[in-house]
Amino acid sequence: MAIITLRGLLILGVIIANVSADVIVCEDELAYIKCSYPSKIKVSSAVYGRTTDRRICPHPSIRTTDCRSSTSDNKVKAMCNGKRICRVKADHRQFGDPCSGTYKYLEVKYECV
Repeated sequence: MAIITLRGLLILGVIIANVSADVIVCEDELAYIKCSYPSKIKVSSAVYGRTTDRRICPHPSIRTTDCRSSTSDNKVKAMCNGKRICRVKADHRQFGDPCSGTYKYLEVKYECV
């Protein structure tokens, strides 16, 4: 699931756009984050765990809807900021297991700047 919103600024007839996106991938899937040239990725937040109801990445193994990795934000920023393309796997080997027995997801909010 990816939601992309566009914001733009008109200067002398040229549109300069910063693209904002919210990418969500389920556990063991690959998040593909990309900005068009010459823009670069700037991650505003990244959460691996489960912080909402069961509709995002539904699965029979959901014991809690209130857990998050303490390392996901800094790790995704270190991996992706300043790049045009970044791939991040949503798994416990990357971010630890903040809630054992619960099916998790990775949510990355970023801008192309």
